[in-house]
Amino acid sequence: AELAWRADDVLAAVAEGTLRVAVGGRYPLAEAAAAYADLESRRSQGKLLRGFTKIVHKFCAANAGHPHLASYVAQLNALNQQWGELTTQVGMAAMKNPDEVGAASVDYLMYSGYIILGYLWLRMALVAQAQLDSGSGDADYCQGKLATNEFYFKRLLPRTAAHRAAIEAGSDCLMKLPAEIFAL
Repeated sequence: AELAWRADDVLAAVAEGTLRVAVGGRYPLAEAAAAYADLESRRSQGKLLRGFTKIVHKFCAANAGHPHLASYVAQLNALNQQWGELTTQVGMAAMKNPDEVGAASVDYLMYSGYIILGYLWLRMALVAQAQLDSGSGDADYCQGKLATNEFYFKRLLPRTAAHRAAIEAGSDCLMKLPAEIFAL
């Protein structure tokens, strides 16, 4: 049920125009190399990411003074800003060395996923806190949402630091071994 609710949120944002999905091109599987080349040459600019980070930024600005959740809002806001900076950093490195994109890809996706889930958990926590404050809704359920949000922000979201460090390590250590060694 929650997945359907979240999907409805995303589709509503698309319908309202606050989230725009632009497909820059479609490639058959046989042209995967061309798709990769377009990413590498920055013909694909990450407009969706910029749109999403803007939504998160506005969300954080609107909730920065929340009496119960301000520390989580600040944490998410800092990581959202860092996400944009890290994206630029990887893009700039990739312009000099295309191997940087591949080297960063898994950790970048993990980093991105943690921030996206942090945003979604914080949205749920705000709704749960509002229901508790107003006396509406199931108090135990709302407390569960708040406790899970706290767990996520204190125990899982900090993993972004390790992913950031791996991304910033670059591709050098991955490319030091000659290809022949992999055939052993």
